Amino acid sequence: MVFLHRYFGMSLALFFLMWFASGLVLLYVPFPRLTPAERIAALPPLALERCAVTLSQALDALALDQAEAVRLGMLDGRPVYRILATGKSARWQAVFADTGERVTTVDAQAVAAGFQGGGTARQVDSFELDQWTVSANLHPYRPLAEVDMQDADGTHLYVSLASAEVVRDTRRMERFWNWIGAIPHWIYPVQLRRHGDIWHHVVVWLALPGVLVTMTGLFVGLVRVRFGKGDAGRRIPFREPVFRWHHVLGLSGALLALGWIFSGLMSMNPFSLFPSSKPDPQLLAAWHGGPLSRRDSVEAGLLRGLAGQGIREVEWHRLRGVTALQLRKSLLPADLLLPRQGTVSSGWDAMALETALRHARPDVALESFALLTEYDDYYYSTAPETGERPLPVARATFADGEWYYIDPANGRIVKRLAAANRSQRWLYQGLHSMDFPVLRDRPGLRKILITVFLFFGIGISATGVILGWRRFSRIRSKLEV
Repeated sequence: MVFLHRYFGMSLALFFLMWFASGLVLLYVPFPRLTPAERIAALPPLALERCAVTLSQALDALALDQAEAVRLGMLDGRPVYRILATGKSARWQAVFADTGERVTTVDAQAVAAGFQGGGTARQVDSFELDQWTVSANLHPYRPLAEVDMQDADGTHLYVSLASAEVVRDTRRMERFWNWIGAIPHWIYPVQLRRHGDIWHHVVVWLALPGVLVTMTGLFVGLVRVRFGKGDAGRRIPFREPVFRWHHVLGLSGALLALGWIFSGLMSMNPFSLFPSSKPDPQLLAAWHGGPLSRRDSVEAGLLRGLAGQGIREVEWHRLRGVTALQLRKSLLPADLLLPRQGTVSSGWDAMALETALRHARPDVALESFALLTEYDDYYYSTAPETGERPLPVARATFADGEWYYIDPANGRIVKRLAAANRSQRWLYQGLHSMDFPVLRDRPGLRKILITVFLFFGIGISATGVILGWRRFSRIRSKLEV
C-alpha cells in the first residue's frame, strides 16, 4: 500500500494539484456558453408580414425532403428559415422566407453587431472549431466565424456561417480565467479535445490511478495513526512539518478527495457503465410521428397573420404527426399554435403527452405521469435564470425503471433516465458538484462548502508535490552516484 501510494502519488501529485486549484476557479468562472436567456433576449422581433415562402418551398430550395429541426427567425432585417437536415453529420442551412433564396454568404460582422445591439465589429477568423467552440453541440452550426466586438469587455462572438446566427459569446476575463480553470480541469486543450475518443481515454486513465492513490493514501494514513497512551501530538508519527501536514490534511480530506476523483471518473462514463440519456431513435420516431417534412408546411398567410404580436422566433414541432408551432416571445413559456385545429395554448395538455408516451412504448406499463412545477432530484438547475431547465415539466415513470421528462411547451423529450442513469446522477453530480437537495436550494452555502473543501484538496496535493519532489531528488542523486 505504501509503495503504491508513494510512487503513483509521485506521478500524479501535480495532476491532483491542478485539478483542485482549477476546480476552485471553475466554481466561480464557468466555461463560456450562450445561454437560452441570452440568445432569446438578443433576438429581434420577427417581420412576419414579409413571409411569402412556405416551409415546403424552403425545403425545395435546399433539395431536402425531411428536416430534423426548423426555426423561423431574422437575418439582415428579413425573415429566414433555419433548417437542420436529418442525419448525424447534418449542418444547419438557411433560406430567406420573403423570396425563397438560399443563404449562401453570411456577413458575420453584421450578424454579430445585430446581436450586440450595434457597435463596431471586426471578424478575427473563420474555422471549424477553436478552444471555445469544441463542444459537440456546436457541430451542426459549423463552420464558425469569430468576431471581435471591440468593446470594453473584450467580447468575442461566434457566428455560425451555416445558420447565420450567434451561437457562443466569450469575454476577455472569461477567457483568461478559463485558461487556469476549465481548460486544465477538464484537460481541455483544443489540440486534444478535437479528438474525442483520445481525450476520453486520457481523462479516464488519469482518473483511475487517481482513485487508487487516494484509496491507498487513506488506508496508509489510518493505519499509521497511533492510538496508544502518551503525548496526543505523537498520534501523528511524523515530526517533519510537510509530512505532518500531508498526513493531517489527508486524513481530514481524503474522503472528499476520493469522492471528487471518483465522481470525475464517473462523469466520463468509463467503459460505458451507464446508458445514454438520449431517447431511443425508434421511440422518437413513434413519439413525433416521423421527421418534419412538407406536410408540416403552413400557409404563408397564416404566418403573416401573426405579425405585430412581438414574436421573436417560430419553431416547428411534431407530436404523433400533429404539427405545432412554438411562438417564442421571451424566455417565458411560449405559445403553442396547432395550425390544423387553429388553436393557441400554453403547451401540450397532459392527456396528449401521456397518450403519446403510451403509443411510443406500448409494451411497457406506464406507472405514473405528473406535471411538475418545481424541480426534482433528477431534473433541476443550479442557475434557473439561464433558461436551460424550463418549468413546468412532465415526468413519466415506466415499470421497467425508465423515466422520461417532457417539455410541455413544445412536446420535446428533454431527458431519459434508466435506473443506472439515476445512480450516475448521485455518483457524478452529487459527489462532484454537491448537488444534493439541501445544498442545491442554498447556493451560497453550497459554494462556501465546496471552496473550503477544495482548499483541503489543494493542501493535500501541494504537500504531496513537495514530498514527491524530495523523493525523486533522492532517487536521482543515487542514480548519478
